[in-house]
Amino acid sequence: MGIRKPEPFQVKGLNGKGAIPIGGVLVGASVFGVINLSTGSNDNANFESTISVFGQIQQTSTANLSGNEYYIYVVG
Repeated sequence: MGIRKPEPFQVKGLNGKGAIPIGGVLVGASVFGVINLSTGSNDNANFESTISVFGQIQQTSTANLSGNEYYIYVVG
């Protein structure tokens, strides 16, 4: 059994809380990192840490993040 490599998905933020589609991601997968491509900052706090709905990540922040693009790294 080897170490699993995190898979990156590029997504756009939303204006407030909600679901963002990321194809094929499984329920229970860990969100390893969320990188804001505009600033290079880690934005983990704005998203769920474990995937709760198949094929989606939940933006938990109520802020308007619609102008931001992210790399979401998921393992599992």
